[in-house]
Amino acid sequence: MALTVEQQNLIKIIDDRVTSVMLVDGTDREMVASVFDLMPGIKDLIDSKVNQRISESEMQSCYERYEGFYKCMKFLEKLAEELSAKGVEK
Repeated sequence: MALTVEQQNLIKIIDDRVTSVMLVDGTDREMVASVFDLMPGIKDLIDSKVNQRISESEMQSCYERYEGFYKCMKFLEKLAEELSAKGVEK
């Protein structure tokens, strides 16, 4: 299944915000703070990928096109793995 228009717009917003933080050498904390209000949509993107409503190739294409989006998603993925390893539940 393809990304919805809403998901495409969300990806662009995430990319814009994270790129703005990266341009001033912002911290990971500042990056997360810049997209905090978008977390419900980010969770939907992650769920869509996990449940294969978005293909891996389509997500990879977004990662290649939007560096800020890629950085944010990889950071959140790493954070989730670390929390899971420590036994912190969702």
